[in-house]
Amino acid sequence: MLQSDLEARIVRAPIEGRELVIMDGELRVKDTLVSEYGLERISNLAGIPVYFLPKLSPSTATRVLRECVGRQDKQIVALRDPEIDQVVSFAWENHIPVRTDRMVEALAPLGLSPIPSKEQVGISESATFISDPTAFEVVGGDNIHFGVALHNSLDGSTDVGATLSFYRPTCTNGAYLNEASWKMSRRELNKVGVSAMMIRFAEKAVGMLEVADGWKERIRGLAGIPIEDVDAKIEQMVMQLGLPQHVLSPVIEAYMKEPVPTMWGVLNAFTAAANTTPRYAGQLWRAAGVMVEAGDTCRVCGTCPSRYHCSARRN
Repeated sequence: MLQSDLEARIVRAPIEGRELVIMDGELRVKDTLVSEYGLERISNLAGIPVYFLPKLSPSTATRVLRECVGRQDKQIVALRDPEIDQVVSFAWENHIPVRTDRMVEALAPLGLSPIPSKEQVGISESATFISDPTAFEVVGGDNIHFGVALHNSLDGSTDVGATLSFYRPTCTNGAYLNEASWKMSRRELNKVGVSAMMIRFAEKAVGMLEVADGWKERIRGLAGIPIEDVDAKIEQMVMQLGLPQHVLSPVIEAYMKEPVPTMWGVLNAFTAAANTTPRYAGQLWRAAGVMVEAGDTCRVCGTCPSRYHCSARRN
């Protein structure tokens, strides 16, 4: 399923506090079930800590939620997916949705096209790779394609933005090069409007692609850095990059499927692990980008893989 398909069918409808009912740990808007994420989202909009409502009885939780929603100055709307007949999230009424397919169209003159298989669909965040068809060989027939990763959300919980990225067909994943990125907050978007945002977005994308050549030799250089104890290196990087421990085993398993004892091989293990841990895909892609930006070792402590997350700098 493409993100644009989900965006096209979402139905937005204003709600009132009295329409909300919590029963048996589930929230409903009138008779329509709300997803677990939707409950978290409306709690945030209403100013209620996410952990608070589950501690209350259903009747008390319902009263608290209705009261807090009713006190908001802005109207809250429910985002319902009619295909599954479920409210998947909530948003402010003045939130301006940005269609991902419109962002894709804005980059068409640059010769970029989306990679449908790598369009990560989500309500709170989606990431779409828009790739240049021209391949760059890193080493021995291992090719990557530079492009732009689009960041968006249906409910306004994240900024609209883009990051210079590369896509590797072999593992059907890629990395975000975080030093070349752009974003626009929802507040600013509400001020300038979608049309003005799209113009800025296209201009920024052009600038990102202009610096892509500068990254090619840095990426190729990773293929020449040997790693003796790969498992230890991966464990070290998971810790130093601030990734959750849940990703350690998937990264090691991904490496075992394509064992190349170099920094490039380790980087590919992180991006490939996104296939089996979609919840952490964005974090893994960003971590891979940090590896490219920082090289093999940190400039601060000389051992960790990232000068941005160095434990020595924090201590």
